[in-house]
Amino acid sequence: MAIFGFDDKAAIYDATPVENMFITQYLPAANGDHVRVYLYGLMQCHHPVEGMSVEQMARDLNLTEEQVMNAFRHWEFHGLVRRISDKPPVWRYLPVLQQSLMNPGRESDPAYMAFAESLCECFGDRRQLHGAETTLAYEWVEAMGLPAEVVIVMIRHLINTAGPNFSFKTTGNKTASRLKDENALTVEAAMELLAMDEKAEKEASAIVRHLGGRRRTATKDEINLYRKWVSVWHFTFEAVEAACAATVKTNNPSFAYLDAVLKRLHEQGVRASTAEQMERALAASDDRAAPVRQLLRTLRMPDTAYSEAVQAVYYGQLRSLYPDSVIQLAAESAARGRRSCTLDDVIALLEAWQKRGLATEEDVRAYLQQYQEETALLSELGLRWGRTPSGQQAHDTLRRWRSEWGFSDEMIRACAEYAAGTERPLAYLNSLLETYQKLRITTPEQAAEERRAWRSKAAPAQQKKLLPAQQYAQRDYSGADEAGLPDWVMQRWKEMYGDAK
Repeated sequence: MAIFGFDDKAAIYDATPVENMFITQYLPAANGDHVRVYLYGLMQCHHPVEGMSVEQMARDLNLTEEQVMNAFRHWEFHGLVRRISDKPPVWRYLPVLQQSLMNPGRESDPAYMAFAESLCECFGDRRQLHGAETTLAYEWVEAMGLPAEVVIVMIRHLINTAGPNFSFKTTGNKTASRLKDENALTVEAAMELLAMDEKAEKEASAIVRHLGGRRRTATKDEINLYRKWVSVWHFTFEAVEAACAATVKTNNPSFAYLDAVLKRLHEQGVRASTAEQMERALAASDDRAAPVRQLLRTLRMPDTAYSEAVQAVYYGQLRSLYPDSVIQLAAESAARGRRSCTLDDVIALLEAWQKRGLATEEDVRAYLQQYQEETALLSELGLRWGRTPSGQQAHDTLRRWRSEWGFSDEMIRACAEYAAGTERPLAYLNSLLETYQKLRITTPEQAAEERRAWRSKAAPAQQKKLLPAQQYAQRDYSGADEAGLPDWVMQRWKEMYGDAK
């Protein structure tokens, strides 16, 4: 506690100093209530009363609390007081000379003062503005060139739509910039533009409900999307509302999904102003998108993989090779037995079919049927050999045995037994069948007889005591000339049975 101070009753007999600059520059433009509040507060600065409050001051001056608050807002606008707290309201008086030096001419600027008063009236008792907020609002007048009455209309609009506590720096600046950009420099033009914004918010909120969302106001991002759909892409609310039906195809209907739908239609040149026009546009778009979506599902890709780029690839590359039905067959073939598959795999398969000369769906189906049969036979051979030959080379080799050399599946199965245990059974069997084809050996019986004949001619000197795994016939070539066999046959037999010494 200070060791010096005035007596509690000293304020009654003391004097409160008032600067002459206040009397000459500020008092003439102020109403009586404002002056009463200022002087009473000034006295409290010199002789503070414990427990003083806005409520107490209102009782002492026979005013309402709102009148007291309006008075302090008036002096705050003039820079003579600064509010340092809102709850409870606390002010600090500033020297009149300091305000005159820091803001010369502002206190005598009737336009600014009228604007500040109007701005204060917009909020009433719902918000206490700071001086910086008032200064920022007046910059929209001075720097942006918006008429003061337009700014006031904008402020009232933001209070009604965003609430009294909206941000001057973000929401206020953004709205003021939009008015400036749209050249809304009259009250009528501003009200029309702001009404459009309000209409956009209401309609965007209605779209939220159509998408299955809870009853709520659309977010700023959602409103901005809606404005784009209506103002830039020229869809009406009725058309956008009808487009919501397209979102039932996803498990998560949202503005983002609807934006993708409308973007696709916009890029296709659709301009729908009625629900019927939108429904027809969606139907036409679905007809074009249906085969693409079916392809993605066949490849086990998610719905979100669909895009304009994917559709462009489908119609630009895949459809240039084959019709939809063949593309779907390629997708099924590419995805069969695989965990993941891409459009590139489908394109590669279609191009391979083109190189093979498969021109129609019937050609492709016949080829696929043949391929499946070949796969089954190769799998059967693999059971005999302990490993299954696979890949296009294996299929080409099998096709050569069947088509070019004319061997039956029965013959191939029988000769496959001879290749069991070799290092490369497919290559071994290919060499064996090539030799049989040259010798015109076409049946399993002929092949078995030929092998028995050569075993019986083997030289006794070659019959050694062998391990069971080595018990196989070796060919004796001593009588090759008498047999009249060409050199290439002898070489094949050497490869198959070894060289006799």
